[in-house]
Amino acid sequence: MKAFKKIATVVISAGIIVAIFWQIDIAKFAAVFAEIKWPWFIAGLLCFMPVYMVLVSRLRYLAGRALRPGDALRLILAASSLNTVLPSKGGDLVKGMFIKRYTGRSVSEGLSIVVLERVSDLTALVVIMIAGLILLGNYAAEGLFAWAIGMALLGGAIFYFFMHLYNFNEGGIIRHLRRIPKIGGLYDASRTLVRRQVFEGGIARVFAYSLASWLTQLFQFFCFFYALGFEGPAMAIVGLVPAAIVIGLLPITVAGFGTRDLAMIVLFAPWAPAETMAGIAILSHLRYILPGLAGLVSVRQFLAETSQPEPATQFSE
Repeated sequence: MKAFKKIATVVISAGIIVAIFWQIDIAKFAAVFAEIKWPWFIAGLLCFMPVYMVLVSRLRYLAGRALRPGDALRLILAASSLNTVLPSKGGDLVKGMFIKRYTGRSVSEGLSIVVLERVSDLTALVVIMIAGLILLGNYAAEGLFAWAIGMALLGGAIFYFFMHLYNFNEGGIIRHLRRIPKIGGLYDASRTLVRRQVFEGGIARVFAYSLASWLTQLFQFFCFFYALGFEGPAMAIVGLVPAAIVIGLLPITVAGFGTRDLAMIVLFAPWAPAETMAGIAILSHLRYILPGLAGLVSVRQFLAETSQPEPATQFSE
């Protein structure tokens, strides 16, 4: 069943991309890249550095200083690489498992860190999208679709924190969860992490990391848009790029390839032709492809390390 789902997502991604290029004028598409503004493009590539500095800092804050910056970067890049081939962001789960090797934390604690990162990232993305759409005043059907997905994601985040912060009757739902050893252990570790971050004020710092990461990535999009000659309003980028990313989170394609491209073409139709937006969508894929390629080396190293005994590590904050 999982293999069928993976094949289906690949087919859907490929089908959407083929359909896009079947409809656009290839000569105009090539002309868009022929006139690329290289300073903006290079500036967009340089944005990878601050983005990953923020992600490394956040991971070390949550996992502890026992995790060295270089190892944190390797974990993040390896996860980026695996996310392109594993379903449902499976690379992030692998990252959570390998946190144990470098910090002395349990696998449950490592996975809890990854889940909190994902919830924080999605919440920050939706907040930026909502702010941008309100300022832009986009109420087209596609914008409303992004609103619906965003509200569902926010609802999921609220449920996540409710499950961790509410004092449930230990004889009720929690007792049933704890009957499943792995799920019970993960829930306990996640509950401890979330409650500590919330009650000690650290959750604001976690969210600030996520917000800084997305704002930097949004500036990266600005660079790619202007590199290919986009002349629409800047507020459209602020509101609609996050909307396209949110739509791309639908689990029907590989890492959003295809759905995100189509969403960008449709959402930006009032300001740019499909050929320009198709080119920008391709540049946006560099955000996944380049870290994924860089992470291949880390993946090989981690696979080699799995055959070796784990080093003795001392947990430290």
